[in-house]
Amino acid sequence: MDTERIIIIGGGPVGIEAALYGRFLGYDVTVLEKGTVGEQVQSWGHVKMFSPFGMNSSRLGRSALLAQSPDLELPDEDELIDGERWLREYIIPLATSDLLSNSIRTESAVKSVGRTWLSKGHLPSDERDACEFRVLAETPEGEEVFNAEYVIDASGVLGQPRHLGAGGVPAIGESAADVFCGVPNSQKCEQMSNARILVVGNGHSAATTINHLQSLNQRSPETQISWVVRQNTKAPIKVIDDDPLSHRHEIATSANAAVRDGNVDLHPHCTVDKISGTGPYIVTLLQWDDDDDSSLEIEVDFIIKNTGYRPDMSILTETQVHLCYATDGPIKLAAQLLGNTSEDCTQIDAGGADTLLNPEPDLFVLGSKSFGRNSNFLFHTGLNQIRDAFTIIGQRDDLDLYETIEPT
Repeated sequence: MDTERIIIIGGGPVGIEAALYGRFLGYDVTVLEKGTVGEQVQSWGHVKMFSPFGMNSSRLGRSALLAQSPDLELPDEDELIDGERWLREYIIPLATSDLLSNSIRTESAVKSVGRTWLSKGHLPSDERDACEFRVLAETPEGEEVFNAEYVIDASGVLGQPRHLGAGGVPAIGESAADVFCGVPNSQKCEQMSNARILVVGNGHSAATTINHLQSLNQRSPETQISWVVRQNTKAPIKVIDDDPLSHRHEIATSANAAVRDGNVDLHPHCTVDKISGTGPYIVTLLQWDDDDDSSLEIEVDFIIKNTGYRPDMSILTETQVHLCYATDGPIKLAAQLLGNTSEDCTQIDAGGADTLLNPEPDLFVLGSKSFGRNSNFLFHTGLNQIRDAFTIIGQRDDLDLYETIEPT
């Protein structure tokens, strides 16, 4: 029997780990990455992760690197590292290892996924299962078609930020404004020295941004920071009781303290309605009130968006992937996640292999993209998804390379 082929869309951390797993099992793996390996990680490379290296690497990956380079010094498993170091010391070495280097096609953007001889409306799943996938990609040599028995979409969500306005609709003037998306690095922070800065968002990315700007404020006391959050609270970031991740606890408490101590001007229960000007900007905020909604105008020099991300499912429109109307993620996993009530992403139960199944057989959406608009994804969850996907592909419920590989 010919070696079965797997196309993996996305050369980020989950895509690289999935490729490694597939290559270890003897599959013919091709990774199609629209840019460079780990390109999106570079955008937040200066940010220290709140989960330790042991949760952001696999036993399989560490063993593969040490087998090829026995003298390699990897970070300690309990060490907190930033994205740049994760990329430099783990993701890139995996991608350039002997096992994977010939399997990765960079600058190869997938444009569409379908079946070779069947349209989306062809219903019998057994016939779809017997028909190989046809993947169209734009490569440096032009458009190419790749065929495979399996497709794993691990293309992530970074690069598709949610809008600033109410209801997920763009604010008036948002597209014309120079809005920075993400957590500013030290160079970007220095550009904002002694300026008026607006931060929009209420997750840990927004809290990290606030903490970075607080460091700037200590050096440049004329810096003014405003923070817009949708919830009606004086403490924007939920502090998890007995948080198992100490750095996450530190991020939350520090950001809340900045508000409590008056170093940040908080605008709770608000959304951005309109952005006027070309910098400085007049930003109109809508404030929700039980009795009467009101508006407020503030003048700022910089706007930072930390509103989360949404998946781009356009490459899968010719496949029978059933998406959730609320999260834009695959429906089975979305239903599982909507049933989770924990505010701690380390306690999220992704439900196992069954939640990865779609009406489209042999197509799997893994990583942050599988969570859709849900921001509770952790890389460790992605590793579990990889293991579960290959139990389906290999038709072996007991298949778990992360357990069978000897510890490093």
